[in-house]
Amino acid sequence: MKKTIVLLITLAMLVSLLCNFTFTANASGDDFKAVLRFVAIADAHFGAKDNTVPQRFAQAMEKFYGIAKADKNHNTVDALVLVGDFVETSAEADYAKLVAALNASVDRDETLILAGFGNHELQLKSGNGEMIDTSKAAELMKQYIGVDGPDTSVDINGFRFIVSSLRYDMKNGKGWTDKENLDWLARELAEAHAADPEKPIFTFSHIAFKDTVALASYNKWFHDRGFGAPYDVLKNYPQIINFSGHDHYPLNFENSIHQKDFTSVSAGHLKSGVVGGKYGDMSTTSSQCLLVEVDKNNTVRIRKYDVLNDAFIGEDWIVENPSDKSGFIYTDARAEQYKDFTFGDSESLVLYNVTSNGIGVKFNAIKSNPNVIYYKVSAYRGSEEISSTIVRSYVWEKTAQASFEHSVGSLKPDTEYTIKVVAVDSFGNESKPLEINAKTAGKLTNPVYDPNIKIHIYDDLSNAPEGETLFDYTGKGISDDELVIWCGQGYNSKAKLELKDGKITVLSNPSGDWVGPVKFGFGNDIKDVPGAKGFGFYIENNLGKALKISPCAFGKQYILSDPGCLVFTMDVNGACKEYTIASDKGMTLDKDFKGWVFVPLESVVDGYQGNSKFGSENFSILYIAAQFGTAFKEGDGTIVYDDYFVYGDVEDNNNGRIDLSVAITPEPTVEPTAEPTAEPTDEPTEVPGASAPAEPQQSDMTWVYIVIAVVLAAVIVVVAVILKKKQAK
Repeated sequence: MKKTIVLLITLAMLVSLLCNFTFTANASGDDFKAVLRFVAIADAHFGAKDNTVPQRFAQAMEKFYGIAKADKNHNTVDALVLVGDFVETSAEADYAKLVAALNASVDRDETLILAGFGNHELQLKSGNGEMIDTSKAAELMKQYIGVDGPDTSVDINGFRFIVSSLRYDMKNGKGWTDKENLDWLARELAEAHAADPEKPIFTFSHIAFKDTVALASYNKWFHDRGFGAPYDVLKNYPQIINFSGHDHYPLNFENSIHQKDFTSVSAGHLKSGVVGGKYGDMSTTSSQCLLVEVDKNNTVRIRKYDVLNDAFIGEDWIVENPSDKSGFIYTDARAEQYKDFTFGDSESLVLYNVTSNGIGVKFNAIKSNPNVIYYKVSAYRGSEEISSTIVRSYVWEKTAQASFEHSVGSLKPDTEYTIKVVAVDSFGNESKPLEINAKTAGKLTNPVYDPNIKIHIYDDLSNAPEGETLFDYTGKGISDDELVIWCGQGYNSKAKLELKDGKITVLSNPSGDWVGPVKFGFGNDIKDVPGAKGFGFYIENNLGKALKISPCAFGKQYILSDPGCLVFTMDVNGACKEYTIASDKGMTLDKDFKGWVFVPLESVVDGYQGNSKFGSENFSILYIAAQFGTAFKEGDGTIVYDDYFVYGDVEDNNNGRIDLSVAITPEPTVEPTAEPTAEPTDEPTEVPGASAPAEPQQSDMTWVYIVIAVVLAAVIVVVAVILKKKQAK
C-alpha cells in the first residue's frame, strides 16, 4: 500500500512538472516556425558627421541576430535589405561610415546584403541640388557594399527578392518611367510568379506608391514625375509585398501597412527626421525598422522594432496567403470605424494662460482612436478662422503623452475668441471638436516704463575662455552648467566671432544665417527666477546699415511668436521703440543702433513643429539676437552682444550694470506707425548696460545742465572776487 501511495505521489509530481513545463514553454515560446528571416531598413542616412545612426544600426542588428540564434527551427538572418537613402550623400566619407557599420554588425557569411538607392544616394552634397546620374550611383554601391545595381533580383531560400532603385534623368522626364527598368521589373515578376504563384514576392522601392501606406501621397513631387509607373506592373501580382521608405513616418499607425492590389508596407526610418504632407510637418524622434519572417505555408509575419525604446511595436502584422486578395484585412475599410470619433468627458478643454496676444489651452489625449497623429488647434473671431496650428500626438514615444498645452498667438488685445481642438488620425478622419471661449488681456506696454522693473544679468561672459566661440551642439547635448557660444554651424553660416572683455563681437556672417546663441550656467530654466516677465540683451549694430535679427530663447526650440507679438527696444539715449514682429518672425534694428532689446515672455512661444506653450518660462538657453537675412563679410563692420538679462519682479543683479540715469523720451516712437504705448514714469528707470563704453553716456539735456552749472559757478566766483576786493578797501 505504501509503495502504491509513493508511486501515485511520484506520478502526480511528474504530471505536475510536465504540465508546468508545457505551460511555461507555450507562454514564453514562439510557435511561428520561420523558414526565411530578413531585415528591412529604410532611411539610415549614414553620414560622416552622424554618430547616432551607427549605434542604432548596431543595436538593431544585435537584436535580430539574438532572436535568430534563439530560434531552433531557423537560426539565421538570411538577408538585410537597405530600402534607399542608406547614405546621406554620394560622398566617400558617408559610404565609409556605412561600410564600417556593416563590417562591425553584419555576418556576411550568413546574411546577404541587398540595397536599392533612393534620392540621397544621387545627391552630390547634402541639401545641394546637384545630382549624380544613375550609373555613377550604381558604381558607388558596387564599390563600397558589393551590391550590383541599380536593380537586383535574387532568390533567397526559394523566395524572390526584387529591389528597384530610383533613377535620375529628369531632363527627359523619366524616373521610374524608365522603360528599361519597367521591362526588367515585368520580366522578373512574371518569372517569380510562374515559379510559384502562391509564394510571396518581396519588392522594395524607396518611394511609396500613391494612396497606399500612410503619408504615401505626400510624395507628390515624385508622383508628378512618373515615379508611380511601376504600380501598373505590380498590381497584377497580389502576392507582392512591397516595402518603401522616404517618409520617416512612425510605424505606430494601422495604415503603415495597406492592402489593395497587393500589400504595401512602410519600412520605417533608422534616422530621425521630418515628414510633411496632409498631416503637416512633423519632426520624428523615432527610429524604427522591420524584422520579417515567413513560414513554410507562405504566411508572412512583420515585426516593427522601435530602436530607441528597444521594443516591438504593437501587434505583429500577419499576411496569410498573400496571393489571395479576398483575404486582405489591411484595407481602406479600416478607416470607417473611426468616422466621427469623439473626445470623452474627461478630455475637456481648459484655459491655462491668457495674455494680450495669446490664449493658452490644455486638453487630455483622446482615447477613442489609437491612430491620432495630431490635434488641430484653431482660433475663431466670430465665424472667421484666424489661425490653425498642428500639435503632434507623439504616440510613438515610449510613454504616450497624456495631456497637451498649446498657445494660440498673434491675437488682438482685449478681444473675444473661440478656441477649437480637433483630433486628426492617420487615415484623415477628424473628431468632433472641443471648444472654449476666452478674451485676451489689454495691450502690452514697454517694460522700461514699469517703475518696479528689476534687471537680473546672468553673465557678462567674463568667465568664458577667450576665443572659444564656436560650438556645434548637434548630437552632443549641453550640460546645465556650461556656457556656450554657437554660430549656427548647422545652418552653414560660417560666421566669425570673437569673445573678448565679456562681449561677443561678430566679425563676419557671409551667409546671413543664425548666429549668437548663448547658454548660461544659472540653472535649467528661466522659471528658476521667480517673477521673470521677459529677457533681453545689449546689442550694437556697427554695420552701417539696418540689421535684421530674431531674438529667441532656445530650449524646446522657443522662438518669437507669429505676426502681432511685440518686442521693445531702448537705445543708449533713452529713446524707446515698439516693434510688431513681421511674418518672418524677425525685426529690424536701425543703422548704428546701440541699446537694449526687451522680449516679453508673452511674445514667445515654442514654435518648433507647432508645439506651442505661449508665455512659457520653460527654456534654458537664451538664443540671443540670432541675426538672419543680414549678410556681411569681415571688414564691413561688426555686431556686438553684451549684458544678457531677465527682467521683471526678479532679484536685482548689478553684475556688469551701468546706471545710465537717462531721461526717457516722453513719447516712444512706434514702428510702423507712431502710437504711445504708455506714459513715462517721473523716476528714472535702471536698465542693463554694455561693458563698453566704460563711462555712462549723457543725454543732450544733461550737457545743457552742465553748461548752466559751469556758468553759474563762474558767476559766483566773479561775484566773490569783487566782494573780497571791496572788503579789502
